[in-house]
Amino acid sequence: MKSIFKIGLILALFLGTFIPGITQPVLVLEKIGTRSRFIYSPGNLIKIRLHKPDTVMHGYLLAVQDSSMILSLLSSKRYEHARSKTSEDVKFFSNINEVTIPYKNIDFFYHRSGVLRNFSSKFGIAAIMYFTIISLDHVFNHQAVFTKDVFIVSGSCAGISAISFTFTQHRYKVGTHWKIKVMDFHSW
Repeated sequence: MKSIFKIGLILALFLGTFIPGITQPVLVLEKIGTRSRFIYSPGNLIKIRLHKPDTVMHGYLLAVQDSSMILSLLSSKRYEHARSKTSEDVKFFSNINEVTIPYKNIDFFYHRSGVLRNFSSKFGIAAIMYFTIISLDHVFNHQAVFTKDVFIVSGSCAGISAISFTFTQHRYKVGTHWKIKVMDFHSW
């Protein structure tokens, strides 16, 4: 019994000593009065809009400080490529500008919805597959390839895909309903 107590005490002292050194600051975008929040840690892809100067910046969050954040800017071509990858797959680019952005200059945060993006891509794939399969079926049966039934179903799927793709990114205004916090979270 005494040995279990000693092991527990040593373990508690060990964890209590080293856990504060394992934390890292993260950026939290929180809706005032609710539990809605988005957490951005260093290495995450982020998109913001500033009011001084009026620009949209996107890139990787390099560091979170008390009154500012450091962002490595991406060109729009690299941003589109990086959006399709996970944070583990994409490494930081060495020739990209690093910018320090004060939190007071941030007007909007843009956050992507993964569910709607997945929904949009699935309907786009379905439109292409249906069009290809029905067209090949008409070719093999010696019928007219471009008929009304081919375009109604595949066009509907493509339309649903295009409409739902426009709703994949949400804009959150900082100041009125949303606020920025800097918190320390454990990295494990």
